[in-house]
Amino acid sequence: MSRMLVFGSSGLLGRALMSRMSVKAVGTSLTREAEDRVKLDAVNAEAVRNVIEEVKPEIVVNLIAERRPKFWGDLVSLRKVNVDTARNVAEAAAIYGADLIHVSTDYVFPNGGPHSVNSPHLPTNSYGFTKSEAESAVRSENRDAIIVRMPVLYGSVERFDECNLSELVHRLYCATQPVSLDTWAKRRPTHVADVAETLAQIADNPQAWRHRNIHVSAKGWHSQFEMGRLAAQLIGIDFSMLNPVSNDNPERPRMVDLELDTYTPFLDRYRSLEQGLAEVYESYVSVG
Repeated sequence: MSRMLVFGSSGLLGRALMSRMSVKAVGTSLTREAEDRVKLDAVNAEAVRNVIEEVKPEIVVNLIAERRPKFWGDLVSLRKVNVDTARNVAEAAAIYGADLIHVSTDYVFPNGGPHSVNSPHLPTNSYGFTKSEAESAVRSENRDAIIVRMPVLYGSVERFDECNLSELVHRLYCATQPVSLDTWAKRRPTHVADVAETLAQIADNPQAWRHRNIHVSAKGWHSQFEMGRLAAQLIGIDFSMLNPVSNDNPERPRMVDLELDTYTPFLDRYRSLEQGLAEVYESYVSVG
């Protein structure tokens, strides 16, 4: 396995990938420094070039993104995090001859599908718009980059608000009255450890994937209400505490269906939400 440098290694997917790679990876983080993690602001292009020159990775993975809806209204800041950092990492990886894996989102597409890996983008919110811009910036700076799109992720958390599913568990765990949960939109929640395994296997043979777009996703569709029922059953909360509502939101596509390629590494072994939810609950309890 080649030496890897992971930008955004302290996040949910970053920690899973660093754990999978073990001593073969060095990570960066804006705020959380650690033994295998360098503190770095990737908005600074010179700092990005310097760390790549110092680490001399064969594979660079960019996981940096601001996905949280509470920041969608600040397009200037959102572009700095989602677009400028992507451009800086792609440019520096190309300069130093490292292969690049850039992680993107299903939100570059509108409602419907299945969307192929080369379908035109038509995002419906500022997060998807900036991630679409980021893909264009990456392709402009680094034509051989490998772009991997995925839906909403979940896994072991360090804070209750670290992923949508742990936030949902927190709401239910603390509820003293019925919690309203959406039945309208559906996503395919995907476990970070499964995505990390796919990324690691791609990194093991990057020449086979250069200049390609790849889709990864678990197979099961779930609304927020359906996820809530699974979580309530796990926690031991009566279903009467769940209030189904339909929140039709023009900024949020109802269902974004990614067309999946059966040749994508490890994709056939992605776990279901029913299999992965217990891990989220256990980590939530441990940090709560």
